[in-house]
Amino acid sequence: MKPDPVPAGLYWLPALGVGVRPNLRFAEALRARGFVVEVHEWRGLGTSPLRASRRCDWGYRELLDHDIPQGLAEARARHPDRRWWIGGHSLGGQLGLLHAAHAPDSIAGSLLVASGQPHWRAFPLPRAVGILAFMLVVPLIARLVGHYPGDRLGFAGREAARLMRDWARTGRRGDYRLASVPWDADAALRAYRGPVRALHLRGDALVPPGAVERLRHATPLAEWDTIELGREAFSTQRDDHFGWLKEPEPVAAVVQRWMQGVSNARAQG
Repeated sequence: MKPDPVPAGLYWLPALGVGVRPNLRFAEALRARGFVVEVHEWRGLGTSPLRASRRCDWGYRELLDHDIPQGLAEARARHPDRRWWIGGHSLGGQLGLLHAAHAPDSIAGSLLVASGQPHWRAFPLPRAVGILAFMLVVPLIARLVGHYPGDRLGFAGREAARLMRDWARTGRRGDYRLASVPWDADAALRAYRGPVRALHLRGDALVPPGAVERLRHATPLAEWDTIELGREAFSTQRDDHFGWLKEPEPVAAVVQRWMQGVSNARAQG
């Protein structure tokens, strides 16, 4: 059979505290290659009417069970002929993989860029100790202030208290057993058999190789393919957690090969 002529669609989840705008270059690079790309806007950012506060709180449950499925449904309604991948940067990649594992029949594959499980043991010493301390302090700050003031602390943005408690708990424990999520996320990950494509950046101090391996270990039945890009792949930017967003072409080229490869294999099968 000939390769499927209809390119896939990518539903893209930004990193924690990152809005739509910094992801537009990456989206445009893929659109120029014929893909449909929809960028998710997190609640509490950009045009969202919500802002995190003591009275306005949310966590992984609202994102996984409401926001992401609703956004994907709208994307499918606009482009019903596409087979949709879900992908993300950093926390967006984690949540995208969790969604794929929870609804595997509706997702063509999961794409991770600079994304891994932030368990403190995934980091080298002595940085691991600092990560653990941060994971212990974050919930206390959020409880005291009523939200997490990342815009003032230099990590993430103004985030909901429960969202940061969920994130910090995963970082401390290394699993996704969260009281706020009504389904067994770890069991869903263990059962997931779909394609997972992970791109690691060699200079990424926030997502070391061990963090990517944590996600691979959590999904033992998935079809994994991992690639690493270093400084030599970029002409102007660093190979770090956020630098690639300013020069997304090398990442977009890898993503194109991955998405087309899975699509063509299925068409031929």
